[in-house]
Amino acid sequence: MPFRMLIILPAILVSAVATLPLKAQEQAPIPVTQVVDKIVMQEHAEVELLRQYSPLVETYIQMVRPDKELGAVPDGDRYFSGPRRAG
Repeated sequence: MPFRMLIILPAILVSAVATLPLKAQEQAPIPVTQVVDKIVMQEHAEVELLRQYSPLVETYIQMVRPDKELGAVPDGDRYFSGPRRAG
């Protein structure tokens, strides 16, 4: 399962459950298929919303140099950031 689904699916499940009536005993029970359909529709809407964004990647590289007393010590760093390119 993709990482974003691990984040999105619990949020969708919570929002779907939150839309259910608080007093279920006074209303007719909602069929499970209807709940699942609502979750799937919400998930598709969420995926479409996320398609307008592009992920950013940030990389930090720290250079080290040997030190007789401490071993490896920091000797500079580099930052790289930009949009993720597939492939």
